[in-house]
Amino acid sequence: MLRLALLALLLAPLPALADDAPDLTGTWQGAYDCAQGRTGLVLTFAPDPRGGYVGTFAFHAVADNPGVAAGAFAVTALFDRAEGSFHVDPGLWLTRPPGFVTVPLVGEIAEDGQAFAGEVLTTGCGKFLVRRYIS
Repeated sequence: MLRLALLALLLAPLPALADDAPDLTGTWQGAYDCAQGRTGLVLTFAPDPRGGYVGTFAFHAVADNPGVAAGAFAVTALFDRAEGSFHVDPGLWLTRPPGFVTVPLVGEIAEDGQAFAGEVLTTGCGKFLVRRYIS
């Protein structure tokens, strides 16, 4: 009986991306607003075999705010079917400039699948908007 239960666990598929969930895979470029002002943003996502996505949140200066430091941290993202949105949670720093903190996001992908927009969930921050990067 125990062997059968273990075999069932081993053969059970890992959670997959929800069929009805929009695809977050790829590179997204745009900007977000926070205490330091408008900041360039590059999000990258790849499917996580355990479900959801893993990726990076990389930020940088933009023309109208050239003094912003560059940095990056790891992220994970999960689709919330009830809300119809993705929750992007920060992980470990990859490159941390002084005075910066990691930030979570919540947002939705546009119907055409080419834009991802929402809120930066940290005091002093506002909205983000990124577009799917096609090389």
